[in-house]
Amino acid sequence: MVDRYDKLEAVCRNGNIYPTNLLRSRLFRHTLRSYQQRLNEEQDRLFDPSPDYALVELLEVSDGQKDFVHTRCKSLASLQQHFQVNRKDPRCRHVFFESDHSRAPLDCPKEMFVYVMSFLQVMAPFMDLLFGFGRPPAGGGGKEFHYTSFRHENFLGALQAAQAAIPRLGRSGREIRQCYNLWSAEEADANDGGSPWRIRQTAIFHSFDVEEGGRSVWVNISANDEMRDRVVDATKHCEDLRPASLHDLCGSFAATLTTHVIAFEWCGENWRRYIGSIESNLRSVLDKVNNVPVEDVERMLAVDSGALLKPLLPSGNASSWQPTGPRRTFTLQSSVAPVNPANRVRTGLSTASAPVNRVPTGLSTASSPIRGTRPASNMAARPLSPPMSPLMVPAFSPLVTGNVQQPQAQPQPQPAVDQTKAVEDSDPFEPLRGFSLEELQRLNGIGADLHTASLVMKLDAEVLGEQLEYYQSLWTDDEFPASIKSGCTPHLSEFSQRVKTIIRSLEMEQARIATLMLLLNDGRDLFDKLLQFRNIEQSKLFTANAHQSAQRMEDVTMDMHRSTLNMEEVTESMHKIAEKTERETASMHIITLVTLVFLPGTFVAVRLGLPMMRTRNFDDALLTRSQTFFSSGMFQWDQNNPWTSSPIWKQELFVRFAAICFPLMGATILIWVFLAYVLPQWRASKKKAADEEAAMAGLSEKTGLE
Repeated sequence: MVDRYDKLEAVCRNGNIYPTNLLRSRLFRHTLRSYQQRLNEEQDRLFDPSPDYALVELLEVSDGQKDFVHTRCKSLASLQQHFQVNRKDPRCRHVFFESDHSRAPLDCPKEMFVYVMSFLQVMAPFMDLLFGFGRPPAGGGGKEFHYTSFRHENFLGALQAAQAAIPRLGRSGREIRQCYNLWSAEEADANDGGSPWRIRQTAIFHSFDVEEGGRSVWVNISANDEMRDRVVDATKHCEDLRPASLHDLCGSFAATLTTHVIAFEWCGENWRRYIGSIESNLRSVLDKVNNVPVEDVERMLAVDSGALLKPLLPSGNASSWQPTGPRRTFTLQSSVAPVNPANRVRTGLSTASAPVNRVPTGLSTASSPIRGTRPASNMAARPLSPPMSPLMVPAFSPLVTGNVQQPQAQPQPQPAVDQTKAVEDSDPFEPLRGFSLEELQRLNGIGADLHTASLVMKLDAEVLGEQLEYYQSLWTDDEFPASIKSGCTPHLSEFSQRVKTIIRSLEMEQARIATLMLLLNDGRDLFDKLLQFRNIEQSKLFTANAHQSAQRMEDVTMDMHRSTLNMEEVTESMHKIAEKTERETASMHIITLVTLVFLPGTFVAVRLGLPMMRTRNFDDALLTRSQTFFSSGMFQWDQNNPWTSSPIWKQELFVRFAAICFPLMGATILIWVFLAYVLPQWRASKKKAADEEAAMAGLSEKTGLE
């Protein structure tokens, strides 16, 4: 038989290309390269390149030893020195890789990990289980959600054994390989905040040499030292795992089955306590939901629908209307007893507003002198809504409008117990205040935990079932050693019973979860209905408040309508005054223009009479005759008969008058035009030129500074 130890050493030196450096594998070459590429891409999150202490722990027992030896390798050099000693492989070897917690990388660099994988020829599908450990992937994405797998490879043929045997290490080449992972619930550490429970996994690789005395290899990856402690304890106290029981092939195979059971029991033992913890949290919420005093809330919020609808019906049918449905025994307010004013003021929904005079249907305004009689508007003619019934105003509300002055009420002595109860019962929504979105989120979190636990237990049960089927199939394989079949049948039967017991336990816990999920769904539905009930009742209160506000707004609108009608009348009166003022203003303009035109002529007429006043005696007749236009001499009448003859026109005198009067009149108009138009324009242009000159000076100064 050819010793392939030298080739194994070359494989270990090229450990960085694992798993493409495996001596044999059932996988295709491109699949191995895919594993290698992914391992290189994710090495930063899977391994700690410079941990505080690199550690790979080994638990081994070799031929002739009476106890297992615990070895701790803290560097690649110490690991190589331990593996490359001149001896055969131990009869049973356990290798443990650990991390600080579930989201931490392994406490070893990649070089140490791939060296162990290469030396022990660990099957490539074990990488699928490795990728579930380490830090979460970059970008915020989570790791595979509770990924679970069981893979195996059998190399039992004699030809295959001859090509892969390494006699120097005691490897015959005939072996069975398998890898799988399991999940279980574990109590969190005391210094680990958050939930008291954690769902953790363990990944296991196992190979068993069916010759050479049944040498076995175990590789375990865990987030803590729980599995290592269990294996160490079992090797000390379990009879099947003692070194003395590993002296032959049958004893080693029985130890293999027992070691599997250690992991199987770990995955199924804590679910009862974990589900009990979830059930306790669920009951704390469901008890609160189921024990709500719904009857008291309904009684306090009950409303007599007949009394509510009665004010809305026509007055002729109000007395004959009767409700068709059954009436509530308890009503919010009685139609006989009015609402307590103190309650109305406290809630901000009081109907005790100031009385407003309603506008009658036939409202019309006074006749206008301009437009005549104007018909009443549609708004004034619209019938008003019926007055709000006291039953539509709840006597309570969760909202308090502020510091509202309480009306004076007659003090009535009440027992202390009754007063306390009245204060406690003042808010009907108090029993429903504990139901918030936070509680609903808590229910959803409990449901998510139950779903996760059910999924994990289902996956664990499937892995255990596949393991059982796998070992049972070996008994039908012709290449599997007959000595194991004949000597280990009782051990396989016991193994089957223990595995089936664990599977049944997981199935029963899943049944518990299914029942809890039904309770959770019922409680969630009731929780939603309570939230809807609270929101609907609060909406009713807001609706009543809005109705009362709308009624007050209607009263205010009617007042504004009447004010608008009065304003229209005042506007019409002002319009008439404006028209009259406009006519008077036009008359004043005409008078002013005529005065401006005749002012020079009047002045000239007076001036012509002044010389005559110096030569004649001053009397009223002379002054009057000298100051008139027609007494200037341009018209001459017959003094003897002035009323029968026509006046004689003196053109030379009119020419003299016009030569003096018309230039003065033109000069007066020119002076007015100059003062009214020319002078303001000249001042404006002068100011504009000064502003432009100042702006140009400022721009020149700024340009010079730059």
